[in-house]
Amino acid sequence: MAEIAAGSAGLIAEYAADGLTIHNPSMYDNLNDQRQILTREAIFVWRRFLLRNPGDHRCPNAHFAMGLLQETLGESVAALGEYKLMASQYAFNPLTPHALLYSSRIKTGLQDYTGARADLTELIVQYPECKLIDQASLDLAHATARIGRYDEALTMFRKVYNLDLNKESRRDAAYGAADCYDRLGQPDETKKWYIQAIRLTPDMSDHRIYTAYLNLGKALIVLKDYDQAAVALHQAFQGPLTTEEFVETVLQLTEAQTRQERFVPALNLLEKIPDEKLTPDQSCRVLMARTGILREINLSDTALSLLHRKLEFVNDPQLHGRLTVEIAKCNIEVGELARAQKYLSDALVSLSPGPYARQASLMLIDITQRLGQYDQAKLLCLQFLNQTAEDLPEYKRGLALLGEIYSKLKEHDKAAMAFVGIFDKLNPSGAGS
Repeated sequence: MAEIAAGSAGLIAEYAADGLTIHNPSMYDNLNDQRQILTREAIFVWRRFLLRNPGDHRCPNAHFAMGLLQETLGESVAALGEYKLMASQYAFNPLTPHALLYSSRIKTGLQDYTGARADLTELIVQYPECKLIDQASLDLAHATARIGRYDEALTMFRKVYNLDLNKESRRDAAYGAADCYDRLGQPDETKKWYIQAIRLTPDMSDHRIYTAYLNLGKALIVLKDYDQAAVALHQAFQGPLTTEEFVETVLQLTEAQTRQERFVPALNLLEKIPDEKLTPDQSCRVLMARTGILREINLSDTALSLLHRKLEFVNDPQLHGRLTVEIAKCNIEVGELARAQKYLSDALVSLSPGPYARQASLMLIDITQRLGQYDQAKLLCLQFLNQTAEDLPEYKRGLALLGEIYSKLKEHDKAAMAFVGIFDKLNPSGAGS
């Protein structure tokens, strides 16, 4: 009776644990609270409609509307239930493809990319003539890329791009393809697709274009086109970058300038980064970039001083190990090989398996043989090769070092075999056969 009386007066009655609350929808202090009240009331109205009219032809519309309203309230699980009910009970309703699309987007937000792919695949297979097919194909490609299936996602992105259904879909497909090629380590294709994406982005307020310039610059550095990389990275600075993107752009531009032997501008650029806003990882990366430049201009002593001052305040084992490798590099530059050997041995204790650890291992093997400790260098090298995948670039460098070590040991047959990639992996203390 209270609810009916309130409704008759144009008011909304809500029951809660603390009793009955009456709201006047024409008066409110907080817009967000008002929207939530009206949204909840709309859901109640649709529920009443479904209870009173279970066979009505408008029931699919009610379920779809309730899904949209529950999304507005942030009730993702309830919204998913409504959308899945649409797909299972009203397969021929024109709103069902929309329900599948919205369901996939909720799952993507929940990082359930496999579930999102299932919904989008169902949409594409069951409703091939639907106008949503281009957006569904794009979303499916993105969901596929997010679970690491980049080759498969590439096929989908390129299909949408070549269909040329509309400019927005084509642009999104170009960005998606560029990102996949970047993750697959194909800089030539990465460059090509980021250029396409940039050309298709006339609106400079689109944040993606500045990220595209950053990633294009990184690809051009890999391709050793440092002049064009610097141009692309300068373009990235024109946008509203996050701190992480700003630091990454500075580091990449510094890399390009260093390769161009423009050392002073590179150092000046690094000085502009506010250290107090950086994470420990970013701070260490900036420091390593600075000390790398100092080594290039024969200021390794200065670099050593900076690294030692920083090292005593670093607690993270990985960052500590990476800085220790940098100290070893400086010691190599000043001719302190024995000291560099010790630092590298210490760094390998801290570093987890990965590129930094592989780099440190190769440096340690090289220094050990340069110190004339050939037997020890041979054991280290064989151990490294036994633990390193053959498709990694460091593996080839390890084989070359093993060949050099065998040559120094006057074991020329074994050296020749090592140079062509043959050695006894089952016997790390012996020679190849």
